[in-house]
Amino acid sequence: VSPLAVGQRVEFTTRVVRRSFEWTSSRAMASLRAAWASHRLPLVALVGRPNVGKSTLFNRLCKSRRALVKDTPTDHVTRDFREGTASLYDLRFRVLDTAGLEPFAAHGSFQERGTKLTQEAMRRCDVALWLVDAKSGLTSSDEESAHWIRKHVQGNIPVLAVLNKCDTGWDGMHSSDYVHTAVADVARCGVEETVAIAAESGQGMVDLYQYLRSHIDRLMERNNHQDVEATGQHAGTSEQEIDEEDGPMQLAIVGLPNAGKSTLVNRLLGEERCMTGAEPGITRDAVRARFLYKDRKVWLLDTAGWMRKAKAMRTSDLSGLSMLETRRSIRNAHVVALLIDATRERDTFKRRGMMVRTELSLANVAIEEGKALVVVANKLDALPVKARKEATEHIASAVERMFPQVAGLHVVGMSGKTGAGVSAFMPAVLETYDKWNTRLNTSALNKWLLKLSTVRGLSSGGGGGIEGRIKYITQVSTRPPTFAAFATRGTKLEETQLRSLASSIRAAFELSGVPIRVLARMPPARKVAQTK
Repeated sequence: VSPLAVGQRVEFTTRVVRRSFEWTSSRAMASLRAAWASHRLPLVALVGRPNVGKSTLFNRLCKSRRALVKDTPTDHVTRDFREGTASLYDLRFRVLDTAGLEPFAAHGSFQERGTKLTQEAMRRCDVALWLVDAKSGLTSSDEESAHWIRKHVQGNIPVLAVLNKCDTGWDGMHSSDYVHTAVADVARCGVEETVAIAAESGQGMVDLYQYLRSHIDRLMERNNHQDVEATGQHAGTSEQEIDEEDGPMQLAIVGLPNAGKSTLVNRLLGEERCMTGAEPGITRDAVRARFLYKDRKVWLLDTAGWMRKAKAMRTSDLSGLSMLETRRSIRNAHVVALLIDATRERDTFKRRGMMVRTELSLANVAIEEGKALVVVANKLDALPVKARKEATEHIASAVERMFPQVAGLHVVGMSGKTGAGVSAFMPAVLETYDKWNTRLNTSALNKWLLKLSTVRGLSSGGGGGIEGRIKYITQVSTRPPTFAAFATRGTKLEETQLRSLASSIRAAFELSGVPIRVLARMPPARKVAQTK
């Protein structure tokens, strides 16, 4: 557990500088991107009982705050495992943050389901880091975790015991008594290799690097050798893989608690990737998973259930954090799929003819962020066969009425549980995504504008008498389609006129279902020459 000697640290610093320089070369970076694109980076799993700092270490390795972190000794913060790209000095690898291990939890509990998900995830890992809270010492839960690791992990892949929370009483040169005690306890559990770190402050990362370096280098060489044998190319020479990785579609699955988001993600992936159940609010972290649909790469984002801010704060602090994470997922997404529970909404739409306020706010967030939107009427299997079409039509009618700014968006009726109707989901998503990326030719836009005589107070050409006049229009960006309308001198375009123009563009160029933005551009006032 003792730190490296001075001479070793000098050698380590020299090696990091040299290898970092090598990684900055174009070939090395291409190799890294191609390896990530083909999922060939080594995978390191963080395992251990709850509340030992797995998510804190995950955030440090990924240099982000993607995983929710909170001191909750009696509850699990992480329930689904999440994957990220780690950077430890010059090492690059994938890291897996798993749910807290409780192998002997009650059948059907969150803990038991989380342990099953971890077991499935460990089958594709290359290295396991077993985290132990050094301050509290080895507990019975740690011993159960060690037994589970010996049974399911050890012998198949390397296992390192990581003594976390060694940030007090350890000055980087001398270890405290509790660290030595923890080392002896871990050795009795059959794990001999140990490092001491403090994930929150970053102490001990050099020792963790030294352990991982030999394994990561060996695994990268193995993966590159396999790529050469399979394709005849080195991982760094596949330009097609690099181009495909430039812009995979980001699809966020959002909705109220217990709307079936995780069930749909599992159905699309064909595996139990996310924890599901009848209890609302199971998902806390936003879970990101790779999905390949007809040779198109897609990132699926399973989010926590959306709720009103006041209710989230009343429920728990974690609910508020989950809401922030869901909003961040929407901001990073390209397409947002809003799941609506058709069993509940059927009565709601009949009674009030509208969506509930929380769903309205969620859809408005996606539209205001300029994201492509697809609505899903889920859980149709729970309705009588004759009522399914009626429920979908009620939802489609309400959506069309409540969101005229994205008129014509797709409403897909399905059951994520049984798979009925799911085949229509991805085609609708891809069609909306392609429209969201549409770029219209400036010439075609202005030819259309010349043919347009009047659009609710807007006019082009030589006609007079109408206050708002457009001289020229061009598309300035995509994602979402954004246009700049140049008015004639002295003309002010009102917001209602711009919305009307956006609706006309949507109808004329078949851009239904995506938000369109029109920006008013006016030439500067003409300067009048003063005569002397």
